Amino acid sequence: MDADFITTSVNKRVVLHCTGELDLVSRTEFAVRLGEIASAAMPWVVIDLDCGAVTLLERMARRMGPTRSVVVVAPHGIVRRLLTVVDLDPSVRFASTFEEAVSGRVLPHRSLKEIA
Repeated sequence: MDADFITTSVNKRVVLHCTGELDLVSRTEFAVRLGEIASAAMPWVVIDLDCGAVTLLERMARRMGPTRSVVVVAPHGIVRRLLTVVDLDPSVRFASTFEEAVSGRVLPHRSLKEIA
């Protein structure tokens, strides 16, 4: 699913509704939209972000059930910060490196805060 960006106004606030997957092409459009909104000098901006990848990761973890795990190699930057605040299913675990992830030595319920 391609990304879609719709800008509206609700209660004198600019709202940017974002759905779908951000890829290299849609990321450029997203940056342009954010720049336009920032230039509008509105005191309050709402970004309604449907982070498709996180939603799909959560669905996958639930579908796999409590006896199986999804291991995510520790992301960096904004993605890492986002995942630390998202309340993901406990079967989603994190590894410091790709090698650790495929080794099977990932600790149960390991959070991003617990890894280097």
